[in-house]
Amino acid sequence: MLVKATHHAKVCYSQPRIMPATKDCPLCGGTMRPRDVKSVVHLPGNPSATTRVSREWVCPDCDYFEEVEEES
Repeated sequence: MLVKATHHAKVCYSQPRIMPATKDCPLCGGTMRPRDVKSVVHLPGNPSATTRVSREWVCPDCDYFEEVEEES
């Protein structure tokens, strides 16, 4: 059986990213939770500010934090 490939069909398979709701803190053993952090960057000569959103784990007990590692 011969199958002819077409250039019109583009298929993108992506897996959903499942992140645990909690994580143990390496310093105090408390429960860390993910949080979105927005940082605003002002560039000279650009009238509008650029906003960057990143995710990090935060421990409310000892204020320890670390960035969420993205799996590729």
